[in-house]
Amino acid sequence: MDEVQEYFGFANELDSVLMVKKPLDYETLSNFTVTLRAQDHGTPPLYNDTQLYVEVLDADDQNPKFTHDHYTAILPDDAQEGTILETSPGPISAVDQDVGINAPLYYSTSGDNRDLVAVDRDTARVVVTARLLAERHLPATIVIKATQVDNADRYALATLSVAGGGGGGGGGGPVRFAQRAYEAAAAEDTPPGAVLAALRTLPPRAPAASPLQFYVSDRNFLEKFAINSDGEVLLRRALDYETTKQYFYQVMVTDGVANDTASINITVLNVNEWEPRFRYPQYEFRVEGGADGADGAAGGGDSSAGLLRVGRLDVHDGDTADSVTLSLRGPHASMFYINDQGEMFLRMESLATLNTSVLHVVATARDSGTPPRQTSVPVLVHVSERLVRGAGSVRAGAPGGVLVAFAAALALLALLVCALLAYIYRA
Repeated sequence: MDEVQEYFGFANELDSVLMVKKPLDYETLSNFTVTLRAQDHGTPPLYNDTQLYVEVLDADDQNPKFTHDHYTAILPDDAQEGTILETSPGPISAVDQDVGINAPLYYSTSGDNRDLVAVDRDTARVVVTARLLAERHLPATIVIKATQVDNADRYALATLSVAGGGGGGGGGGPVRFAQRAYEAAAAEDTPPGAVLAALRTLPPRAPAASPLQFYVSDRNFLEKFAINSDGEVLLRRALDYETTKQYFYQVMVTDGVANDTASINITVLNVNEWEPRFRYPQYEFRVEGGADGADGAAGGGDSSAGLLRVGRLDVHDGDTADSVTLSLRGPHASMFYINDQGEMFLRMESLATLNTSVLHVVATARDSGTPPRQTSVPVLVHVSERLVRGAGSVRAGAPGGVLVAFAAALALLALLVCALLAYIYRA
């Protein structure tokens, strides 16, 4: 497979079932071509390539979007019920961001001031109502909603501020956020109901003032969070760092007269929830190789490094950001070496002291989380009789050589003594 192999792959080399490895996005990649190869294990290997054309179908995974977040309109002095309001910076309109679907939308009003104007369901054209003509507190803010015809859960919000012919304002000034961007961080074990951030607004609210209303254009916000009338962002459901590491939203506040927007970025902090987990509760291997490393254990040896391969310990940590370190303990631990991939080797130099056919060690996996967690499993290694006998012959050969050398030294000493006695006798 070529450069798009990040999207597709086979379950294994012997299975022809093609699997999706990574989520596809129509807006990023609508179609592409994958090169597939079938190859045998001969020497040299023979193979054949073919081309697979993949066309990505757009899914309904995005909300509609207005051409502008805010619209304004002026109520003419001679306005009557049914008068069409001219909006700025342009006509109110929204489109489905799923380009491949481009679902039709319908428009409506929302919020406490939804009856001040009437919005055409199909064109979003805004007309004056009798209530707007009777409204004395202008400007007023109306929330405009664009909803997909085929999916009511997919919608977008925008605001329309309607001012009188002479403008509007007064009091302590229009409501506004104290800052344009808010940042919050929460550990993934934060309990639901906790306050994550406070979206402070200006000017300070009078005790008798009507409560502020907050809106978030993305409906998914309500799956995890909520905002009360004090601007506090609350956690509704538990977070999971392994699923989503960051949330970003646009928030609007209105007091019924004016409105303002700001962004909030919520970062999920990783917590060491999972301890490392071995694939099996116990491992058992057999070493069949020769002492010279020519034959490996469970697949080969590494004679250049003085190692004889034993097997592999598979370990996984549910905390994706953690790394795992493996170590060996026990009476025979010094006879083995284990690398970062979990591959276990028998040191060939230890064969000279080998006096048993079964070796016992304990493998421990320790993660890098805070606080660190660890798990241990027993490992049994059966050494073949050929290796044990070879190790025994090496040990037996060593004392025999010492005895021969000692006997030769005694014979030489005896000859020297005899020569000395003969010399004394002649003298």
